[in-house]
Amino acid sequence: MAEIKTISSVAWGSVKVVAGIASDSIKNILNIEPGDHGGGDSAQTKTIGESNDLVPVHDPASLSYGTVGGRTGVIATGVNGWGSTGGTTAAYVTELGEDGCYIEITQTATPTGHFMFALAYADDSTASPNTYSWLDWALYCNGGKVAVWEHGSQKYSDSNAANGFIADRTWRIAVDSDGEVTYQRSDDGFSSAGTTIYTSATTCVVPRDSDGSYLAGGFSLYTASPASVVLQSVKLHGILAGT
Repeated sequence: MAEIKTISSVAWGSVKVVAGIASDSIKNILNIEPGDHGGGDSAQTKTIGESNDLVPVHDPASLSYGTVGGRTGVIATGVNGWGSTGGTTAAYVTELGEDGCYIEITQTATPTGHFMFALAYADDSTASPNTYSWLDWALYCNGGKVAVWEHGSQKYSDSNAANGFIADRTWRIAVDSDGEVTYQRSDDGFSSAGTTIYTSATTCVVPRDSDGSYLAGGFSLYTASPASVVLQSVKLHGILAGT
């Protein structure tokens, strides 16, 4: 009888296999691919790089990935005003692993427009598409200044522009493995620990208990001046599906 051994050092968890089977064969047998989470933490980072990475709440032409004013990123192409241009990432977080999850952006220039980016339960975007109240945990760029909004209510603001969305600063909304949500900034791309500006009083659960909704990146853009609203280097990190 072939010897049975337990391999616990592989990234996808502890599995029992027949001795002598190569690790690639193990993955083929179990149909495990990078990004699957068959009992293990297989976190990925998804960079938004094309319009197919986005799911507009409104007309498909209202939110896209493109270049405006020499900057490339998530852009608003809908009518003027709040709520007319919003959407989610196509990728979504299916569970909180050891790394938790986050969404972040890095602007190459100080933005002058108004937008929110967030972590939000994707199903809620269709319930109130004409507002930003469906964004569960959002960072608001108010002409370059920063504020925190959750479910349509402001939780934190800072009127000092130097603490806001300046060039080359990375902003991140992060959820740890216990579901604690923090809002952070970094001037070195989080090569070192960032600065936490606010910690939410609301715990994030993935999937959400009430209806099983998953967490996605969310956006609401004010489009009175489209050239001023370009979300650059948008990244979603976590145990993802829909990529």
